[in-house]
Amino acid sequence: MKTLVITSINPKAQLDYQKACFNKWKKLGYIVKTLNCKKEKESLLKCGFDANDVVELAIEETAFQLYGKAVPRILPVMNRAVAHGAGATIFVNSDIYPAQQKNSSNYLASIADTIALTRSECIELRDNRYTDSTPYRGGLDIFFFTKKGLQNVFKSISTIPIAEHMAFGVPGWDFFLAHELFYMHKGKIMDGEIFLHKTHKTTYNMINTFELFAEQMHKSGYYQSAQTTELASEFATIISCQCIMNKTSSRLLKRMYYSKPDKLDSPPPKYASIINIESKFKKILANYNIDNSYDVTRIRNIIRAQLDGASWIEAESYRDNYFNRLPFTNGYLFLVLLQLIIKSYCGNHQLTYKYPKNSLHGIAVQEIMANTSGKEELRYIIKLFANELIDHSIFNLNLFKYIALSATNSISLGLCSAIYSQCRKELTENV
Repeated sequence: MKTLVITSINPKAQLDYQKACFNKWKKLGYIVKTLNCKKEKESLLKCGFDANDVVELAIEETAFQLYGKAVPRILPVMNRAVAHGAGATIFVNSDIYPAQQKNSSNYLASIADTIALTRSECIELRDNRYTDSTPYRGGLDIFFFTKKGLQNVFKSISTIPIAEHMAFGVPGWDFFLAHELFYMHKGKIMDGEIFLHKTHKTTYNMINTFELFAEQMHKSGYYQSAQTTELASEFATIISCQCIMNKTSSRLLKRMYYSKPDKLDSPPPKYASIINIESKFKKILANYNIDNSYDVTRIRNIIRAQLDGASWIEAESYRDNYFNRLPFTNGYLFLVLLQLIIKSYCGNHQLTYKYPKNSLHGIAVQEIMANTSGKEELRYIIKLFANELIDHSIFNLNLFKYIALSATNSISLGLCSAIYSQCRKELTENV
């Protein structure tokens, strides 16, 4: 099935990686186009893109007048796709790599006329394996349409005024479009584990734009809350539930089409720093009698990624990817210890136990205590402790004691001891 793939490459960020993703789609036989404003098109052509690859958008087809950013608006893009008349169309973010051996459109079309798919997170594409399973369900990066599905969606969504605000790179449109597909067009939502995303710092701004779409979604009557964050949480739950319900289709998609990513050129790794950090990590584990039978290559990939400044939120995917066979607590504590060593090595982690004025820490703890218990409560406490420690350099002794007292095996206890020892050296005052 002839399939049109539409994306929008950002010339100012990770261009080599985006280009590798773009070229992989082309290699698989898809008709691939990046839609950009005139200025971005000129930049892409200078960087080696073929003139046939880049479609120039008129300024009114972008969100410049809405948000001051000349990113493609979804409705004009849909209009162009309908006019193209391909058997299938895929809208995809430019940093999604198709780890597949051939065009998967015939299979996707057999599932539904419209499908919203999650991506799978990884640190390094070349390190991804068939057995890795790290779907990110907090957003939807791939939208598949048959010819009929695209025509129907475009016809109905064009009648909704707020749909004019949907644009690549502007948060919220993916939830809104998926909502329309799911409730109005009997579309599917499922994991797309053949679609990989290399973890990086979140670059979104204008996060309040989802409020525009949330109001319209609430009017549909499918949601209990009119409050934006709660409605987003409701829909995130729907995404997760649908992905679980459709796991058979997702697994078959992966089984039929997955192919290990090509070897891509990447910036020269900081070998000296990586080896030194890995060596220190290994030594600390040995000092506390912690089993260190981990995959060295993968640990070094985490270090490489973290040297570039990834946050704790992004680091959580590493636990899912690389420590998913360990008990939850052990996996998180391994990662916390590694993060501390990295930041200490880089000299940018001056710890404190003091919170800034108007901190929301107390509210976060109250919410955890009021809404969770048992193992779930422990998980949230570990996440809160790790986020404050790694991203904000705050060591909360009470949270740490809670985690340490909950340790149920020698590895957890050893990791707690190692973390405390590492933090004690760096705290501005004794704790």
